Amino acid sequence: MAEGDRLPWVVFDAFALMAYVRREAAGETVAAFLREAQSGALAVAMCVVNVGEVLYNHAHRHGAAAAELVLGLLGTLPIRVIAADLPLTQAAAALKASVKGSGRSISYADCFAAALAQQLDGTLVTGDREFEAVEDVVRVEWLDATRR
Repeated sequence: MAEGDRLPWVVFDAFALMAYVRREAAGETVAAFLREAQSGALAVAMCVVNVGEVLYNHAHRHGAAAAELVLGLLGTLPIRVIAADLPLTQAAAALKASVKGSGRSISYADCFAAALAQQLDGTLVTGDREFEAVEDVVRVEWLDATRR
């Protein structure tokens, strides 16, 4: 992250970007965040691991060429893709270990999104209920308002 970044951070997980790409109802909320980022009101980030989830999922459903189109689209969006360096990987692993011991469940890839939100002191945007397992340590904005 650049030293001068003082905007509030929003972190998308794979669910959020897939909702946008698939033009699902939740994608409208994601689009609103992207417009705010474009206007300079906030900053949006995604971990490269979660971008990989989106690409895999899209390739699996629609083929490699379609996944390449998604990658091209990503390059036009105001989303900062963050590498999974060692400190982020350690934080993701620690989250996974703490959740596993609690009897709750969250995927290891999802832990990267949660750890990135922690690292940036940001809000995680998702509709994936697995993140309920880390809601006590990560601010989550739920894309589906009827969740509770």
